[in-house]
Amino acid sequence: MASIAFFSVKGGTGRSLALANVAALLASRGRAVGCVDFDLLAPGLATIFGVPAGVTQKRPSTAELLLRDCNIMSFSRAIIDCGKYVDLPPKRLYLIAAKPESKDTYKELADPGQFDEINIDTFKSRYLTPFEQLRQLDYTFVDARSGIAQESFTALSLADRRIVLFSRLDPQSLTGTLHFLRLAKRDFKCDFDCIVVATGVPAGDSPILVGGRKYMVDDQVVEILDGYNRELLKYGASVGCVVLFDPRMLLEHLLPAVHDSGSATAAGYCHLADIIQDIR
Repeated sequence: MASIAFFSVKGGTGRSLALANVAALLASRGRAVGCVDFDLLAPGLATIFGVPAGVTQKRPSTAELLLRDCNIMSFSRAIIDCGKYVDLPPKRLYLIAAKPESKDTYKELADPGQFDEINIDTFKSRYLTPFEQLRQLDYTFVDARSGIAQESFTALSLADRRIVLFSRLDPQSLTGTLHFLRLAKRDFKCDFDCIVVATGVPAGDSPILVGGRKYMVDDQVVEILDGYNRELLKYGASVGCVVLFDPRMLLEHLLPAVHDSGSATAAGYCHLADIIQDIR
């Protein structure tokens, strides 16, 4: 079983949408995938999966599991089988959802002390590990909040330091991503196993080979990506692959038929799913 966090230094990279589509792809291939929405202040996975608001409102959220001492019955109710919402068989795709919370809950979430190792250890032992075992999951995907903050590193620790790291190709995003890797290695003493995903890459006529697959991109992008890869390796990232998506990634909602689509965006999702499928 592999636990993997999806993370980006900046928002707007299509991280949550990619997580949902890759999870659905793996589930369509017969794998059991559990998703945990840990973007507590801006949740989105339930909406992407098409889970009705009435369903999530009646169930304990990620924040409630983190902040409250929930019993096993409450925990079981928190798990949503998303198969019927994305045209998949049951017992393939699960979600523990985050949702809009009360003002008091947001105040608790704003307290850095809520994201210490004790809470995370408790969350993992009381909820995440039983989630993985009871549902016999092949993969657990954690949607981590964007940004370089203690809360983000806390969410990443749920995934045993395996991350899919999303970044756009603008200078600010690239600088922030490299800064994150430097902080993780130097200040937090973390060595992450990274799959780096470049998003919003413009299509063009220049071929580039990435992870054994050829992409046709804009001529200027080839040089940017080559330099980016050199910097990533310098900062100690274990780069499994750089997966490219065209700009439509940020606009298309490809569920449930992502595997049948012929678009470049769908091809990128399939490529990422193939890479993750090889992780043990």
